This record gives sequence, structure tokens and C-alpha cells, in this order.
Amino acid sequence: MDRQPTMLPGDQYLGGLLMFFLDATRRHLLVIVIGPLVAMLIAFAFAKYLPPTYAGQGNVRMGRVDGAEAFSLQAAVSRVNSQAFKQSLLDALNASAAESGRVSEGAVESLSARAETSDTMSLAARAAAAKDILRIVQLTVKLLNEEQERIQAPLVADINAQLASIDANIASLREMRESLSSLTKAVSESQSGDAASAALRGVWLSELISRNEQRLAEARAERYRQTVRLSPRQTYPVRILDEVVVSPTPISPRPLRITFFAGGIALVAAFIYALIREGARRA
Repeated sequence: MDRQPTMLPGDQYLGGLLMFFLDATRRHLLVIVIGPLVAMLIAFAFAKYLPPTYAGQGNVRMGRVDGAEAFSLQAAVSRVNSQAFKQSLLDALNASAAESGRVSEGAVESLSARAETSDTMSLAARAAAAKDILRIVQLTVKLLNEEQERIQAPLVADINAQLASIDANIASLREMRESLSSLTKAVSESQSGDAASAALRGVWLSELISRNEQRLAEARAERYRQTVRLSPRQTYPVRILDEVVVSPTPISPRPLRITFFAGGIALVAAFIYALIREGARRA
């Protein structure tokens, strides 16, 4: 007959497990103590040589032309977060590196955008220097403006062409007004013997002046409507709201945090090593 396995009471099982753990700890105490200390020392020395990292954030308002966006806020956020845009940003930063110094690729890769309101987004970045964060945000805004100008250039050109045509029409109507005024003065000063003919000419000139003034008023009103389309309320570039906020102190490295984290990992690894070796010894 098969033997049923003997079931140990819970307290005996836990007691045996505790004794096993204590034996493993006692036999490998040197590894458990020295290992984490060495790991902490190495981690601390490594952390001291890590470059500092600052974090910054700026809010950006999307631009408009004639009250319309060149691209939606979500499209702009996706564009800034894309690898292609970051590569263009890195190339532009490197192009001005002779004047301002190089910005690391990691700083550009840290750039992230997210929507804040219906027409603003937040740009966040990390870099080894606070000025690099400011350069990244400013150049991002510049690149977005260049893309907006390329997309909306035909609309702006059309509005400017309409303004030029209206200005030419207004100038022509003003010349016509001066000519009619001179003609009216000449007719009134003439000594014509035919009173009926003079009255008829006066009525005709008055009608021409009235129509000219009406057309001039309409042209001026249309020019105002077109000018409003390019006014600062309706047309403005992508711009930074307020100022880019940068952390006054580095957010990393933090040697103590890195040191204790490495020590904790090494301590767990040392206990696992001790338990495995003790199990192999008793097997």
C-alpha cells in the first residue's frame, strides 16, 4: 500500500523554515553584509559623476490666421511628439551650436507635448542646463510657426491681394470725388444763360457725387473687414504664454536615492544567493 505523506503542523513548518533562513544567513553573513555595502559604494561613486538634469515646462498657445488654426491642437501635439519633428529640432539646435553650445540628443528626446486647453499645449523637457530647456521650447515654437506660415501662406496672400485691390479702388474713387468736386465748382461759377440746363447739370453732378461717396463708403467698409482678418485678435503666431518654468535645482542625479536603491537590490540578491547555497548544501 502507498504511504500517505506526513503532514507537519504549521508551527513546526514555520519553525523549520525560520531555522533554514537563519542558518543560511549565519553561514553567508559576510556576503550578505559586504555585498550590499560594495554595491552601495559603487553606486554612490557612479552617481557622483552623473551629469545634473533640470526639468522645465512651458505653455504654448497655438497660432491662427483669420481666426482659423493651421492645424488642430491634437495634430500639433502629435507633431511635436513625433520622431521626425525631434530630428528636425535636433538639426536646428546643432546648426546654432557654435553660438549657444550643443544640446544633447537625450534632451531633445525628452521633449513631450500634451494638450492643456482647447488652444494651448504644455511642452516639457529635461536637459543638463536650464538654458538648454529654454532653447528647446523656443525653437519648438519657431518650427511650429514656420509650418503654420507654410500652410496658411496662400490665405494670407489672398487677403493681402484683396487689400491691395481695395486700396487701388479707394484711390480711384477719391480721384473721382476730386474731379466731380472741381466740375461742380466750375458749373456753379459758369454764367450759363439756360437756367434749366444748369439745374439739370447740377442734379446730374449731385447724383454722381452721391453714388461715388456710397461706393467709397462701401470700399472703406470692405477694407476694414479684410483688415480685421489680419488683426492681432484674428491672426497671431504660435507663442509661449508667460515664461518657461525651470526647476531651480537639478532633479537628478540623487546619489543617496541611487545608493540606497542599489543597496536594497544587492541585499535581496545576497539573501537569495545564501538561500540557494544553503539548500544545495543540505540536498
